[in-house]
Amino acid sequence: MDSGIRLEHFGLLEQYGGAPWTRTADQVAARDRLREPYKATKAWAEALQVKLFPDGRTDGRMAVINQGQHFSRYTWWRIYPRKSSPHELAYTVGIDCSGEFIVKLDTYQAAAPVHAAYVAESGPTIAASPFAAVMSAEEGVNLSFEALIDWSIAAIADFYPGYEELANRIGLAQTRLRLVIDPHVTRRQLDRWRAAVLEGSIARKGIRWVPDSPFVVRVVKAPDGRIRTELGHDPSGKNWTVEINEARQTGNPNSLSAVAVDAQGRSYLLRQGLLRKNGETEKGVSPSAFASRTGLTPVNVEVSPTGIERAWFLVAALEEKSDLIRKMTGRFVRACALARSTRSPAPTAEDVGYRLGADEKGGTYVIGSTGPQDEKIVSRKQGFVWLALQERLLERDIKIEKPGHSLGYEVDATVKRPGKRPLLIEIKTGATAADIHTGAGQLHLYPALIPAIAGHERILLLPGRPHEDVVAALAKLDIVVFTYDPGIEPDGSGIRFTSDFLELCGLD
Repeated sequence: MDSGIRLEHFGLLEQYGGAPWTRTADQVAARDRLREPYKATKAWAEALQVKLFPDGRTDGRMAVINQGQHFSRYTWWRIYPRKSSPHELAYTVGIDCSGEFIVKLDTYQAAAPVHAAYVAESGPTIAASPFAAVMSAEEGVNLSFEALIDWSIAAIADFYPGYEELANRIGLAQTRLRLVIDPHVTRRQLDRWRAAVLEGSIARKGIRWVPDSPFVVRVVKAPDGRIRTELGHDPSGKNWTVEINEARQTGNPNSLSAVAVDAQGRSYLLRQGLLRKNGETEKGVSPSAFASRTGLTPVNVEVSPTGIERAWFLVAALEEKSDLIRKMTGRFVRACALARSTRSPAPTAEDVGYRLGADEKGGTYVIGSTGPQDEKIVSRKQGFVWLALQERLLERDIKIEKPGHSLGYEVDATVKRPGKRPLLIEIKTGATAADIHTGAGQLHLYPALIPAIAGHERILLLPGRPHEDVVAALAKLDIVVFTYDPGIEPDGSGIRFTSDFLELCGLD
């Protein structure tokens, strides 16, 4: 069975999309033909909903001519994972006049603040959005209907954040949570969370690296049988950013970690924003300071029977897949590191859009099957370079930070140097013309977007040295080239940096 979508439909969208509806004979004919891909899009959405979200619903409108009396530039249909999902956020499928099949998370009739928050999460383009996938018209029209559904399912599986997390980030999730008081349920959910975190981790010197996010973790069993989970970014394991520990009394609001459930029975791992002092900080972090420094909003939790109210923050949604649980956990660990940092204050009114990004992702990830193509295992080489550099610099207590912009732009690394200009480092895993073009553009674009890094020294870090004419041209753009050896080990342990680059970073 084919999808019912033809190349001719893309041509009609390109020709008539956006044109005023004047009811000429050719427009009437085009309108009638464009009803075909609308019907096909509706069938696509309904089949996807049945297969992926059996408790969900679909909605849409056959709008070849939109309410403004113009030809629509695209077809689309909405899919909600549950019947009770907020109508302002949906998975959507469709085709558009640019010549692409598109699956994405999108807003619908959302209030301005919600839509603005969505744009900040999605970034400036569909192609760059972390919760969108596109396929060319030429490739898509050759897929069977069943293969199109399979491609859509694989694409959605790679979205981050997922539906629930994105709804929470943009202000649509108003779910009220209840702390779990059953110790067996709590232990079972914590075991699930730890298993997800450790899945695919790499053992290094008595601790484990979680390359997806990345962070390091150590699991310790206390004499009383309770399990302590230490998380952070210090590969030596000397300083831990935050701990997730089993409570002596589950559901006690005085415990710093807890499991909670919503009205549908879905489980969540929570932690209070209180952070004890560690080897890196002389003082701890209060819950109010945690919220103001990280920008995170406490989740809505029922007040305990004791009447004691606490501010709880989401660590991970435990019903999600393991890779998403790790990503959410990594995000929380990064927030805790930001809360502890005395060198990285929270954004100010003068620095709108500035934020500190998540650490670079390492390891491998799976790109789901795109119809006739086999799955591709893609090495996140750049993440391993970032982790290796972090490990080396922390030997001298030099920390890497990743400033970013709320529109989705994020630098690879910045390094502060006492008495010297900080470094702005862009890491590439190739030294082709495309890599160099991209890196040079990023090193000039990011300082213009993020005022806090405007005066940084620009460094392009490559796995090989390009032609000297290219190096000289980059120098005229105030960009200095350094190289690294990527090694051949699959876990990135063979990555080596040149002595002159490490000396520039502060390692004598």
